[in-house]
Amino acid sequence: MDVSAWGTLAENGAESLAKGSRVIVTGDLEPRTFEKKDGTTGTAIELKATDMGPSLVNQAARLSKANKSNKVERGLATLGASIESVLQDPWKLESKVDAQPEAAPF
Repeated sequence: MDVSAWGTLAENGAESLAKGSRVIVTGDLEPRTFEKKDGTTGTAIELKATDMGPSLVNQAARLSKANKSNKVERGLATLGASIESVLQDPWKLESKVDAQPEAAPF
């Protein structure tokens, strides 16, 4: 089943969840129509997420309130940097930022 998330829910999910992690999602089931390659119309059911988080069956989670400065710090940490290092030399991360990601974060 396809799941869609938008806005801050999607941003926080991308920052908090890793590819292959077990998750719990709640939302609304909605039918979606699309055109197939052969020109016929198909229908699928999509879950429009209203809330999501990690499943705690096989993992533990620590929560932190999401805010703009927290997002910046977490984003820099994924690049192997800190706010202090960027303030000292903002061009230092150029090669890491321009590099292609290995895989999607979810």
